[in-house]
Amino acid sequence: MEAYLQGNQDDLSTRARLMTHYFQHAIAQPRVAHVLWVIEHHPGSKLAGSPVASVTRADLLNTRSDYEAARLLWLKQTEVHPRDAAVLANAGRFFREEEPRRAEQFLIRAWQLEPENKMRRAALVSFYTQVVADCEFRPQAPANPRACLDSAWIQEVKSRLTGQP
Repeated sequence: MEAYLQGNQDDLSTRARLMTHYFQHAIAQPRVAHVLWVIEHHPGSKLAGSPVASVTRADLLNTRSDYEAARLLWLKQTEVHPRDAAVLANAGRFFREEEPRRAEQFLIRAWQLEPENKMRRAALVSFYTQVVADCEFRPQAPANPRACLDSAWIQEVKSRLTGQP
C-alpha cells in the first residue's frame, strides 16, 4: 500500500487503511507522517478529523515534536481556510485536549459558518458536555486537565449548556 500511495497520494481510503494498520500495531512512523500529510493536503476530510489521525501529547505513539508539528499545521490550515467549516471543526477536535478554549473557538466558528448543519452544533455541544463531565466527574484524573484549571470558563460552558446565566 505504501508503494501504491507513491503514485496515488490522494487516495484517502488507502491512506486511512495504512494509518489504521499502523495505529492498531502501535507503529509510530510512518503513521505520524501520514497524519501530517493528511492535515496538510486534506484538512477538511473526514480522515483528518478521525481518531486514527489524532496526535496528542498523551499518546504513546507520538512525541512532543509530532504534536507540535501537527499543531502548527492545524494553525496554518485555519488561517488558509478561515471559512471552511470542515477544516475548523477538524482543528477543533485536534485542540480539544491541549487547548480547549482554542478548540471551542474553532467549533463555534464552524457552527456559525454552517448553522443549518446539525452536526456542527452537535460537535460543539458534545465538546462542552465532555469538558464539564470530565471536570466534575473525574476531578482526580481528568482527561482534559487544562480545561479544569479554568473554573470561570467551566462555569461559562455550563451556562451555555443549560441556557442559564
